[in-house]
Amino acid sequence: MSHAANKAVAHASTTMDTHRYLFSPAPFVRGLVSAAVATLAIGATSVSAQIPDRIKIGQLVSLTGGAASANAVMVAGVKLAVAELNKAGGIAGKPVDLIVADDQSDPTAAVNSARRLATLEKVHVVIGPNISQFALASAPVFNESKTASIAVSGSTALTPQTANYLFSYAPPGDVAARAMVAYAQDTLKAKSIAYIGDNGAQAKIAAEAIKAEAAKRKLTITATQEYEFRATDITPQMLALRRTNPDVLLMWPGVGEDHGLIVKTASDLNWKVRIVNGQATPLHIAAGKKVFADAFKDVASPLPKSWTYCPSEAVGSGALPKFADRLKAAEGENYARLSPLYAAWAYDSVMLAKAAIEGARSVDGVAITRWIEQNAKSFKGVSGPIEASTTDHFLASASDSLVMAVDTDKPRADGLFLRASGC
Repeated sequence: MSHAANKAVAHASTTMDTHRYLFSPAPFVRGLVSAAVATLAIGATSVSAQIPDRIKIGQLVSLTGGAASANAVMVAGVKLAVAELNKAGGIAGKPVDLIVADDQSDPTAAVNSARRLATLEKVHVVIGPNISQFALASAPVFNESKTASIAVSGSTALTPQTANYLFSYAPPGDVAARAMVAYAQDTLKAKSIAYIGDNGAQAKIAAEAIKAEAAKRKLTITATQEYEFRATDITPQMLALRRTNPDVLLMWPGVGEDHGLIVKTASDLNWKVRIVNGQATPLHIAAGKKVFADAFKDVASPLPKSWTYCPSEAVGSGALPKFADRLKAAEGENYARLSPLYAAWAYDSVMLAKAAIEGARSVDGVAITRWIEQNAKSFKGVSGPIEASTTDHFLASASDSLVMAVDTDKPRADGLFLRASGC
């Protein structure tokens, strides 16, 4: 079946210990105990009635098309989470079924696949999409079906008003954009910058945020350029930027291949400009280096603080390296093509869904959403702390959640990147 969903079904069973009283209470005490047990039984039945016999998690992801290389790691993270959940007893004691749908790297296909997950498969939570334009396209479908979703999309257009039940692990584009401008001016001592990004929703938001932050800092923007997502030639745009002679070039590629193309084109044009990257393409190192071997050399990027290290910190400390070990064991040879940090976002998305379903005692999308809004700070994921509110569904939206990382083509043995400052 072309572009059909892949379904992975795992079964789990749970056991229940039976506790016995070792004494014989008086009759009136026995009556009180019986009444209490009856009340608890009614409550348990009520809660159980809200949890189906099987929990259905959907994943809306780019299995094919231009974004497939960037999304393969998300599939690995979700698969590992579901496998570990089922081995440990599932969600609320119920086994978990994973239903994967391909958005084909296309907004129209994303809408069709979203409808299938929400109305035909009737999944309880969706993981994804992971490209902003696909998340924006599918949001009305999940709004109508009241299906909770946890994505990795950074467009600030994904508000609780436009995507009622969607949360995102990706930091919002405006937060990353401000970090880029600050690094260009404060660390690289730039007096002028230029910008190039793709035509996706997140890149457009980033471009506006960069303009606003530059104006606030009285930093000159010499030019801006846009290219089509997964373009094969951006020489005209790069030539136009080079003519303005900026001190630093800020870029916002959506996938590793585009990252590699920008840096390669600059090299081909013999344009020796400092480059600051905005999108999380250090997570797509293999794809970027396939286009250009030096795609990440001397390119700084804003990354979640928990993904970085200071020179004094020991290798392998923290939850992320331990997660990477489990992912490596699960993926075998395929692990070399994956980013464990990106996979951790996908893994945590599933585990957050588990916490919300069990905390809300319901698979209802509204109940799950309210639980995450109220309890996100208490969730302990491998990717680090998160937060949410009724007005902000970006789980890593705090201004101090990102730091600039350097040498992103050379992650440490445990997968973490060298922090540029703040150590």
